[in-house]
Amino acid sequence: MQKIIRVFILTVFFTSLVHAQNKAPKKSSYTVKKEPNTSGKKDKCMFNIKFIGADGTPHKSGARLIINNDTIFPKIDAQGNYHSYLPQGKYKIFAFVPYWQDVVTDSITFKKNEVTTIRMKFEAIEIRKH
Repeated sequence: MQKIIRVFILTVFFTSLVHAQNKAPKKSSYTVKKEPNTSGKKDKCMFNIKFIGADGTPHKSGARLIINNDTIFPKIDAQGNYHSYLPQGKYKIFAFVPYWQDVVTDSITFKKNEVTTIRMKFEAIEIRKH
């Protein structure tokens, strides 16, 4: 009887280890917030992108953006912010940071007289030994 209990306990233990290793990694995410534009430049659409690293701190360098097939290497400030202007329209944004999962947005509509703030939270890519 004692052997059966030991085998059962070992089986439960190893099964829990396998499930812990197969846990799905978190995905990078984004949120969009729109506010009225109170700055002087109302002929174009102002947008801000806030880059947040996997540890929750601002990400300050090494990012690449593709906005509707145009590649940008944004100059990010110390708080992880990038500010720019676009003509009115719909844009899809891809954000890449080495060793982190990419952020791909749906089409976002940019309008005059609005400031669009996009908060991008990156999650780390699991590095596996082969």
